Amino acid sequence: MPDLLFRDRRDAGRFLAGLLEEYRGRTDVIVLGLPRGGVPVAYEVATALGAPLDVFLVRKLGAPGREELAMGAIASGGVMVINDDVVRGLAIAPEAIHHAAEREGRELVRREQAYREGRPFPAVAGKVVIVVDDGLATGSSMRAAIEALRSLRPARIVVAVPAAPQSTCRELTALADEVVCATTPSPFFAVGSSYWNFTQTTDEEVRDLLRAASGSRPAAGTAPGPTEVAVIRAEAIPVEEGTPADQVLFDLVGDARLVLIGEASHGTSEFYAARAEIPRRLIEDRGFGAVAAEADWPDAYRVNRYVRDGGDDATAEEALRGFERFPTWMRPGRDERAKAGFYGLDLYGLYRSLHEVVWAHNSHLGDARATETAARGELNVGQLVRERHPADCRLIGFTTYTGTVTAASDWEGPAEREWVRPALADSVEELLHEVGEKEFMLRFGAASGSADALRSARLERAIGVIYRPETERQSHYFRARLADQFDAVIHIDETRAVEPLERTARWQEGEAPETYPFAV
Repeated sequence: MPDLLFRDRRDAGRFLAGLLEEYRGRTDVIVLGLPRGGVPVAYEVATALGAPLDVFLVRKLGAPGREELAMGAIASGGVMVINDDVVRGLAIAPEAIHHAAEREGRELVRREQAYREGRPFPAVAGKVVIVVDDGLATGSSMRAAIEALRSLRPARIVVAVPAAPQSTCRELTALADEVVCATTPSPFFAVGSSYWNFTQTTDEEVRDLLRAASGSRPAAGTAPGPTEVAVIRAEAIPVEEGTPADQVLFDLVGDARLVLIGEASHGTSEFYAARAEIPRRLIEDRGFGAVAAEADWPDAYRVNRYVRDGGDDATAEEALRGFERFPTWMRPGRDERAKAGFYGLDLYGLYRSLHEVVWAHNSHLGDARATETAARGELNVGQLVRERHPADCRLIGFTTYTGTVTAASDWEGPAEREWVRPALADSVEELLHEVGEKEFMLRFGAASGSADALRSARLERAIGVIYRPETERQSHYFRARLADQFDAVIHIDETRAVEPLERTARWQEGEAPETYPFAV
């Protein structure tokens, strides 16, 4: 599986539209796509916002003998922009500019006639113009488009692209009123590196999309469409207390030796319970012999010796005393029913360990290639296991919509019982919440409709040791293709905070939800 975020340009457009929600339903907004690749992206943006769609063509005017260097540009609406610095620096004669403008102007007219099919260029004066492309590299075409549009006196110019280098996005903020870059991969290699399918957009595709968008469109809501919800509801598998029935679990695992079980937060009771029950069944009925947890190896091995009736610790509490680097409420407990080994998987440090059941956060065990972290060059345990053992592993994730969680406000802070805010719009958690079930599982290999719906990039929440709801979007959400990140996902709509071993008055008091003292 390649390290790509968007399935295609249409998928990228749907995601980008979610970042432009403030413009939805406004009558003063128009979306302009830069042909050809920007038009499929712009079509989805315009559809979601309920705004008209058109194209804005830009043709670079190459300097004589150095055509790769732009001495200016011509654009839709009869606009010409000249780069005075280049013209003066190279002493380019007016005749050369005129000749280049005539040549490129003929091609621009040809394309406009082919795309618009007789429709006039729309009036943009006094309007909010959202200029969309499928991505930016140097941003030269977008710069020309912005400068050309300025002469048409729009009220506001918004640049919106699915992928671009951070430096290019930063530079464009000096020209546009707003710049929305959905992803800023680093290192940035090419626009196409953010897509599974980046085949060339044809003139016919551009015409088809403009025809489809020419009629009036109601503004699309941000909530997931009924078709997606209905498909997921039909394919949802019942679970009890976060755990599927034995036969469902064993069918999912099959002959795999490695089962990676994630969690959406470190401080959720239901996640701990399910991650204890699932390994128990695998150990007792399927011959699994070891559990690796997100912990340092020496500390976890001390617990392993205690579980296996070895070592010097007389009680479980003594065996857990080595876990000093993690909060006490994250420490594992003892299960007398199984004598499997318990080992540490040091995600912060040094050792490379391979065990049969692995416990860690979703962000560690879900395949990183299906998340935006791949664009930053990061990888994780889930990716490494899948790459080395593609047919011999299963990745299971957990999600929740709301509830309470045990977490701290800072790394060294005390445990607090905090209210988990309802998930954001356009998130995985919100879509699963719309299904209307208390808890269920999706097995993507056997649920093609759900897999298709969750293969688009959506927001996904991750709460670790720290929870900062005041900056939740920036601190706890990332973009992911859930169906490629995991083999199966268990959703528990409302969850409870795990009770710490050392309860404090602060934890006991907890945080009142926003509706307190009124119930909803």
